[in-house]
Amino acid sequence: MRLFVRHAKDGEIVSVAKANVLPDGLEHPYGDVGEEEAVLELEPSPELEQIDAHEIAERYTVDVQQKQLKPVSSTKSEGPSRRRRKET
Repeated sequence: MRLFVRHAKDGEIVSVAKANVLPDGLEHPYGDVGEEEAVLELEPSPELEQIDAHEIAERYTVDVQQKQLKPVSSTKSEGPSRRRRKET
């Protein structure tokens, strides 16, 4: 299996694809990637093989300089709270 990670220049993952086969002439499954993004092909670890592509995007970012995945900081905000406000 081949693992492809499309990411922004700051390392934020845009998309993850797992592929067993690619058509001849394709370097990655994303076609044309703009200047603000890049695609990194990684050798999948056993852990990465076991989890779904969307879980990789949720759990990791790309260390752009070292060209590898790094775990998302557990202190990072997970977006706006989904709790309902108490109405008064």
